[in-house]
Amino acid sequence: MNFKKAFNFLGSDVIKIAQGSFQLFTAEVISLLLSFIHGIVVARYLNAEGYGVLTLVVVYVTVVNQLVDFRIREAVVKFGAEFVSQKDQLRQLAYFKLCYILDFSTGVLAFLIVFLTAGWAARYIFHLPETFQFIRFYALVLLISTVDGASQGILTLFERFRWLSFAAVFSAGLKLLTVVIFVSMDFGLEGLLLAYLIAAFGGSIFLLVLALKTIKGLVWDKALLAPIGVLRVRFKEIFFFLLNTNLNETLSLFIRNVDCLLLGYFRPAAEVGYFRMAKNIGECLHIINLPVATALYPHLAYLFGSRKPKEAVSLLKKLSFALLLLILPLALFIFFTAPWLVPALLGEKFYPAVSSLRIILWGIFIAGIFLWLRPTFLALGRPGILTTINIFNVLIMLFLSIILVPRWGYIGSSLIYVFPYAFGHLAALFFLRRNWPEEKQALE
Repeated sequence: MNFKKAFNFLGSDVIKIAQGSFQLFTAEVISLLLSFIHGIVVARYLNAEGYGVLTLVVVYVTVVNQLVDFRIREAVVKFGAEFVSQKDQLRQLAYFKLCYILDFSTGVLAFLIVFLTAGWAARYIFHLPETFQFIRFYALVLLISTVDGASQGILTLFERFRWLSFAAVFSAGLKLLTVVIFVSMDFGLEGLLLAYLIAAFGGSIFLLVLALKTIKGLVWDKALLAPIGVLRVRFKEIFFFLLNTNLNETLSLFIRNVDCLLLGYFRPAAEVGYFRMAKNIGECLHIINLPVATALYPHLAYLFGSRKPKEAVSLLKKLSFALLLLILPLALFIFFTAPWLVPALLGEKFYPAVSSLRIILWGIFIAGIFLWLRPTFLALGRPGILTTINIFNVLIMLFLSIILVPRWGYIGSSLIYVFPYAFGHLAALFFLRRNWPEEKQALE
């Protein structure tokens, strides 16, 4: 194979994204490996039922947080790219300050909601009243990690992908280390939750230091000279974007987290353990998705900000082809080795997760090929389209959950998991063609 011709076909933009992605990809592989080992340690320590209870606690806190979270990371990149390209340092700093304030406020609000509703969730969702203290304890992670989104957004905006990589590996490594220590001391579920809090604190501090270092020239010299009021004329646009990304993320929760809560409501905790572990294994393919999407988003924001839709079309076509070549072999490998892989890693008690994993892989494969759709809509400033699609997805999936989950359990949850990827991406492609700037036929 002529690699020089292959690189020429991909083009300089794809190669540039690949270079940024490779740093994140390397970190993602290491982080995923560490997280995977951590998952195996925890699953073997708690068994399927205990792992299911831990999943329900973590997922409930995560869901509440994402219900009020503004997805500040994406907003930092969207508007920050504009202020940076205009060399408007005053608005840059004012905007960063606004983002940190919003991120902190939503974290505090989420903590209060979790703390006040823990008893209700334990009794009426988990059907395990004794778990309410676990929920309240783990809710502290919301205070610890409250400004992570703003810090990640700044590092992404300025393309500090190496630093993002360091932060990801550090956080995953610290989490594994603390988990192993507390498991070896046999501290039970409380010890695991404490390990998670310690790792979250260390990772958040490290991330914040890196973000402040990135903008230190602005922070130390001009912090008092950048009142948030200078953004007044953009408040409506900024908050519309934040509202839509928040609503879109809230609706996306069903795919990633609420399915576990619904399964826990209708079926035993052990089935939650099977389903969650199947998702964890299948979503190993996200080692490709997340780095590429992270590197792609700021690049698209600059392209659309510079009114270069033709270049964006060429980039996305070539990127889709490259992703297909990367993801398909990995998906097939996991699919065919699942009956051996799952019991070898987790023990025979987790063998029921094999069927769930094979179903889930179809959805993850589709998501991987079209991972560029979300950053494209955000870079275009059209998060409302994603919101509309997700509203429909959630309504249909809730309906399907009521029908399938009580009868088929975690297999029903696995089938429902695939739906939004199959329908949602087709709908997104349709709307993207209709909303493409200037050259609507360019994607044909």
